[in-house]
Amino acid sequence: MPRNSSISIGRGQDNDLIIKDDYVSKYHCIAEVHDDYIEVTDLAAHNAIKFNGVKARKGILRINDTMTVGQTELVLVRGA
Repeated sequence: MPRNSSISIGRGQDNDLIIKDDYVSKYHCIAEVHDDYIEVTDLAAHNAIKFNGVKARKGILRINDTMTVGQTELVLVRGA
């Protein structure tokens, strides 16, 4: 992902990252990409996000961290 960019995440077709999961809101969260981490903010979705298993409305992801959105678990990996 390009640095200093934002990525919308949710079930809606106009998100940058679309997650087909009934427990994910249409516009669930936004991810802001920084040099060595990604900051994720929940957009007041009904189901909170889990960062490495801990529920929170905002969190930081680094390489190998997990984020659970609805019932979908995502893992941040280093790109090629």
